[in-house]
Amino acid sequence: MNPQKWMDQVTEWAENYGSFPHGRKWGFDRHHVAGRKFKHDKVHIGERFVIPIQTELHQVNSDHPLNVTNFRHNFTEEFGSQRYMWGGMVESMRQNFPSFTLPTDEEIACVMSTKY
Repeated sequence: MNPQKWMDQVTEWAENYGSFPHGRKWGFDRHHVAGRKFKHDKVHIGERFVIPIQTELHQVNSDHPLNVTNFRHNFTEEFGSQRYMWGGMVESMRQNFPSFTLPTDEEIACVMSTKY
């Protein structure tokens, strides 16, 4: 799948269902949870493992104590695992956006087996 198409689908989903963690439908960034080039179990998932995060909880220059970029542990303790957020988003896409091109079963399983 074209990486930009996936990013556009993440954006469309967030504009309809809201970004993490509080469901805001505006003022969010698309967060590559493990980085764009991340590979896990020999599967490239970095470009797929993306979730919409409220801007103040994502921007590197934010000093918010729950900022996922600077304080991932704090974010996870407060809001839960990013892989489960991602998994819920993908499942919601499957149910509510039948025209979306979704990650493969292998990519989904790989993301769900990460530490994130």
